[in-house]
Amino acid sequence: MKGFSQHYSDLKLENTSETQALILVGSLQYFSDRLIETFKAEFASITVIRVASLTELAEVTARGVRAIAVVVEESKIDHLIDFPSAYFDAAKTAKLALAYYEESIAERLAAASVTKPDLANVGFLPLHVQMDVWLSVLNLLIRGKLYFPQEFVAGLSTQNAEDAALEESPSELTAREWQVLGLVAEGLQNKNIASTLSLSEHTIKLHIHNILKKLGMTNRTSAAAWYTSFKQGKPGGRTSRSVSRC
Repeated sequence: MKGFSQHYSDLKLENTSETQALILVGSLQYFSDRLIETFKAEFASITVIRVASLTELAEVTARGVRAIAVVVEESKIDHLIDFPSAYFDAAKTAKLALAYYEESIAERLAAASVTKPDLANVGFLPLHVQMDVWLSVLNLLIRGKLYFPQEFVAGLSTQNAEDAALEESPSELTAREWQVLGLVAEGLQNKNIASTLSLSEHTIKLHIHNILKKLGMTNRTSAAAWYTSFKQGKPGGRTSRSVSRC
């Protein structure tokens, strides 16, 4: 086990095939213990593992850990651009995303995807925005969807950009659920939403339950933050439009 972070060494190897894991590829300074505790609190059923390098990522997944999402810190952008296939091989079936604070780093990834189409399958996890927003983006990643800020979609290959545009809104939400979610995002309570839509409060509770389930979220605050960022296209106050893609 030498060389792995404490988070990996704490796992019992005989149980790793049963483990659903979010794997963070980066340093303790970037993916701090405090940040990891935030991830764990939000996604209680998922094991969070921090590894230092692509080599360690490959070793972890080779030992049978079932990664459902792999997030790479921005300092590794050059390595990711140079060896995208190695990251995909190590991640296996997990979705892959770049975590970043500096937008210039994300722009480099988007630009590189023009000449290296594999990179168009790497999503983005912006950490410079409000916590509710990036937790919502992380939730999409864990659910098997990639997030692309609209200004970066132009950097994708033509086919991938068209696919992203087609899936601009989550089709799993019904028109009524969108209505309810929009009113939740406005801060209305269930009884007020029921009155606005001429429905019973029980029906509103059921709609909200279904919305949270479909979005994979645990509370209405996160769902409202996600809705606001999606509809206004201004995560953290920036003027952009988000795209999620399977």
